[in-house]
Amino acid sequence: MNDYEVLNNRGIEYGKKGNYDQAIEDFNTAIKIKPDFHEALYNRGKAHAYKGNYDQAIDDFSAILKIKPDDLDALYLRGLIYYYKGDYNRAIEDYNAVIKINPNNYDALYYRGRVYGDKDNYDQAIEDFNTAIKIKPDFHEALFKRGKAYAEKGDYDKAIEDYNAALKIRPDFHEAFYERGYVYAAAKGNHDRAIEDFNTALKIKPDLFDALYNRGIAYHYCKGNYDMAIEDYNAALKIKPDFHEALYHRGNAYTAKGNHDRAIEDFNTALKIKPDYYEVLVYRGCVYYYKGNYDQAIGDFNIAIKVKPDCFEALNNRGDAYGKKGNYDQAIEDYTAALKIKPDLFETLFERGIAYSKKGNFDKAIKDLEAALKIDPNDISTKQFLEEVRQRKAGAKK
Repeated sequence: MNDYEVLNNRGIEYGKKGNYDQAIEDFNTAIKIKPDFHEALYNRGKAHAYKGNYDQAIDDFSAILKIKPDDLDALYLRGLIYYYKGDYNRAIEDYNAVIKINPNNYDALYYRGRVYGDKDNYDQAIEDFNTAIKIKPDFHEALFKRGKAYAEKGDYDKAIEDYNAALKIRPDFHEAFYERGYVYAAAKGNHDRAIEDFNTALKIKPDLFDALYNRGIAYHYCKGNYDMAIEDYNAALKIKPDFHEALYHRGNAYTAKGNHDRAIEDFNTALKIKPDYYEVLVYRGCVYYYKGNYDQAIGDFNIAIKVKPDCFEALNNRGDAYGKKGNYDQAIEDYTAALKIKPDLFETLFERGIAYSKKGNFDKAIKDLEAALKIDPNDISTKQFLEEVRQRKAGAKK
């Protein structure tokens, strides 16, 4: 055995132990002795890839392809690295070359499908996953990725079918449980099944952030179980303390429980992370409103409207706060702006009707209350208030 082969073999052993620096040293020496030693170039490329030195890995695989243009392993791995670098077009070029040489290379088909999926070309992705699955019917990763592509296309039943098939092959596939749960929750409205799947995913992988967060969402908004939701948000935030969405939703859950101070704490933290998070500004403004701090509420609604001028919720809520302060002109102005954005806002029409009635403008008040009743003809409070305004108008004429 030649010295360069000995060095190559020793480098392979270092690589198996995860000692990539030592492995690269041996491959370097082997290549100095024999510059066209493509096995050492290949192994050094792999070691660089493991270390995250993607450009150096690409250089090594490219050097092999100059020596041996049809080297499937070098083409495949270079394509994989281009994919990880986000260079999708070059990745596709390399996978095309692999598939041209060997049309049955299901790994290349699978990764080309993944690239197409990341490029939002779901039909092409599904085509590649179909071919890979025909070649290797128990290819659970391809079934899973095809399921995700179907979900992105809105074909949720086919997505669930693929997740089911992947789970038959690999029953501990936590990603498939999570994604199936997400489809049940977000697309099918089956929150009990979703929670079941999130539970199973978390039994397999207890620190699966997405499952904790989305189970919290399901408990919170779909089941009304605020304590369980808060537990899940807590666990998610232990994993990702700066995840502003979880802080926002936990704040909402505290608000629903009437714990306004804790809610404000969470909203404050979320806004430190993302100062232009207008949803948080709207919600914190609402909490200040509930606490009777109308000026602070208006301050938050002002900022929310600066960030998102068409935020009708902030306009409506600022109108409510101005109404509480007795500033009916400002309130009417905000309600009117909100109704320009969304004309069928029942509550806004009702509140503007109240504001008009407070100013003694009974005709406009009646018009708003009648418009509100067209949206919800059975609302008793609006019917009663409309009758009251009509009586006040009649009394004013006398």
